Amino acid sequence: MSKNAGSSLPVSFAVPAWVKVVCALSLAGAGCVAHAQTGGAAAAPAASAAEAGLAKGSGTSRRPILTRDELRVCFAQEEQVRKRLEATEAERLAMNQEKTVIVSDQKALQADRAAVDDAKKQASDFSARLKAYSERVESWNQRTAAFNEDKKTGADAERTREALNKEREGIASDGAALEADKTRINEASKAAVSAFNTKAVALDSRVKSWNERNAKLNVDSANVEAERKTWVSECSDRRYREEDEAAIRAGK
Repeated sequence: MSKNAGSSLPVSFAVPAWVKVVCALSLAGAGCVAHAQTGGAAAAPAASAAEAGLAKGSGTSRRPILTRDELRVCFAQEEQVRKRLEATEAERLAMNQEKTVIVSDQKALQADRAAVDDAKKQASDFSARLKAYSERVESWNQRTAAFNEDKKTGADAERTREALNKEREGIASDGAALEADKTRINEASKAAVSAFNTKAVALDSRVKSWNERNAKLNVDSANVEAERKTWVSECSDRRYREEDEAAIRAGK
């Protein structure tokens, strides 16, 4: 905004403090044009349209001079837009930091999956051992049934009986070991899968929450940028009277 250089007003181009934040309200791509302070003849024009875009003391807009009420609104809007820009920028920083943590946790979760994969391998190995054990039991049952049906006697029959009995003891011992392994493997598998799923569900919830909040922040950022552009159009490039600024500063 620039002060009017009309004949009824003092020729003064002192830069009001509030216009210094115009650059802060310029987002990436909007730029902030530096402009030398003007003085001298009342009708001195800005050096160029580019220089006057966010000028301190001159304006390119041909729209009417801001009224005191309009200037008061511009002051208030400038503060509101500045605060909203700061708030969205702070929130974006926090969101980016949170995203970094989430990505790190996702990688860690993939590492945790090794425990689940190990549990699956143990379960697969146990299944193979159980199948082999079942085949041993079936073989022993068949041979024992055949021995009993033959009803043989003598030294050879006795040796066969002793061998079958000894084998039965080994089978029983291996069966007890398999039962213990089954309990251990089942418990380890359940613990690994439960721990992994708990982390995965919690992480999925965080990702969903982040995506929802990020989408909202994108909308908020777009709205703030629209407000900033409106403020630049309605206030930044408009002329105003120095006496109106002084009155507003004085609370009038």
